[in-house]
Amino acid sequence: MCEAGRAVAALIALAGFLVGVPAGNLATGGAPDRLLLHAVPDLTAPDAGEHVWEAVRWSYMDGTLIPWLAHTLAWCGWALGVFLILLDLARLLHAGGIAAARHLAGRSPRTWITGLVASALLVFSATNAVAAPTGPQVVASADQHPEPATPRPDPYRVPDDVRPDCPRHQVVLGDTYWSLAETHLGDGRRYVEIDGLNRDRIPDFHRLLPGMAVLLPPDATNLLPPLPAGVREVVVAPGETASSIALREYGDPNAWHRLWDLNHDRPQPDGRAWRTPNLLLPGWHLAITEPEAAPSPPSPPSQPVPPIATPPSTTSAPTPASATAPTPTAAPHPATAVDLPTGAFVGIGLAALVTAAAITTRLWHRRHYRPGSGDRSDLVTAPIVH
Repeated sequence: MCEAGRAVAALIALAGFLVGVPAGNLATGGAPDRLLLHAVPDLTAPDAGEHVWEAVRWSYMDGTLIPWLAHTLAWCGWALGVFLILLDLARLLHAGGIAAARHLAGRSPRTWITGLVASALLVFSATNAVAAPTGPQVVASADQHPEPATPRPDPYRVPDDVRPDCPRHQVVLGDTYWSLAETHLGDGRRYVEIDGLNRDRIPDFHRLLPGMAVLLPPDATNLLPPLPAGVREVVVAPGETASSIALREYGDPNAWHRLWDLNHDRPQPDGRAWRTPNLLLPGWHLAITEPEAAPSPPSPPSQPVPPIATPPSTTSAPTPASATAPTPTAAPHPATAVDLPTGAFVGIGLAALVTAAAITTRLWHRRHYRPGSGDRSDLVTAPIVH
């Protein structure tokens, strides 16, 4: 009974690994066709390294790099596990069945895989012979006149005559029915309406691939306007930004918002869309409008020029000599005078006499100074104390 229980548990574990890992990957959006690269970069190009780095940086910023790595590792681990299980199964059967399985289960470096395979083989070792089915064998035969299979509608194209009242949306990387309902219908719970319009072409809405055409309800809003006439496209080079492209095309780096208003949310060749202003991927195509011409200053209104009247020629009277005589100016002070700050005018002789009197008075005060008198108003240096 114990051997049978171990065999059943091992069989359930193997089945859970073989079926559970792929089912979990598919349920979380890790379908193999979504993990494959849609465009392989040209590694021989001079700027191949910059292209790869920009792609990895973009994937990390928009949140798709980590899920892609997790799903890829899960698929690789599952494929490796299946290969080891088949290898151990073939080796155990070739070595002699259950006895060899029990002998090798403890020696293999992959003990857990070999143990599961050896235990699962116990389920089929209850009898040594397989009973052959009795009774007549029924052979299924195909219909002699099969009906032609109806071609499945193309999920990447919607004819113009199919629901012309419903707007079309091209799927980009990261789109889901819920996000489309939130953006264009204002409520994510209305995704069921989008599913009902597209179920004949997209049976599994969990597997939206870039480039698919999705019909939206007639009341959808926030739709991409058509490109204006006369636009041209430029290809983003590695290292370029919206500001550098605006500087090159419009002559002003602050005109990047014109690029953003015209190109954001539009599908790109790699299945992505420009949804962050400071993240541009090399190889994208941006629509460019012609630079706006500078407005010319308005010209002043033209007014009629009045005719110039010619004055009659008359002989002017002679001007009296008193009217044309120059105005006399005050003569400068003579060199023998001194201007005081108060505005007084003093002769140089009087100024010299006053200066000599001031010096004589100061010398007389120094000579007749008495120590202890307390009168120090005229002293320049401190008095000597005896």
